[in-house]
Amino acid sequence: MTYRNDARAAQKRARTELDAGDDERLKYAALELREAMEALTYDRAATYNAELPTAAYDTWQPRKVMELLLEIDPNADKDSSLAVGLEETPGIPRP
Repeated sequence: MTYRNDARAAQKRARTELDAGDDERLKYAALELREAMEALTYDRAATYNAELPTAAYDTWQPRKVMELLLEIDPNADKDSSLAVGLEETPGIPRP
């Protein structure tokens, strides 16, 4: 699946709805944002596929999936980053 691409597309559609400036379009923007959040949740779940119980797929709802992911890994809903670089002196980053 292309969950991340789906999330980006939904976010773009939500932005289009918001940019319309019509209050009636807000509900459609909210729906698109929900779709984006669902796609990101499923993308994250794919990372934990081997650890998710088979029953998780019976009720494939984002909130329930995220609850299961947080049971497996309390940091499953957190971003992370990795920086790599050269240090002239070990332990001291270059300016």
